[in-house]
Amino acid sequence: MRERWLLAGADEDAGTVRWLHARARAREDVLVVAPTPGRGGEGIARDVLRAMGKRFDLPRTPRDPATLLARADLWLRALRVTTLIVRHA
Repeated sequence: MRERWLLAGADEDAGTVRWLHARARAREDVLVVAPTPGRGGEGIARDVLRAMGKRFDLPRTPRDPATLLARADLWLRALRVTTLIVRHA
């Protein structure tokens, strides 16, 4: 099972966020992403990869948006994620 983190903003009801993440954890084909504001084109791909537990502190980590999107797509398919929930989209 993938490791997941629960992140709630100050303007969110923590109980609702816990409920959403609990529902997602119950199924391996669902992923919940909380995007980082202001990241531009690479932001959502980076956030999706982080939600899947991928690391970005390694020296050879790709930085360009096209490569990050391709990697996010590859991992979503590999992990058979069929439902992607983006909070605050």
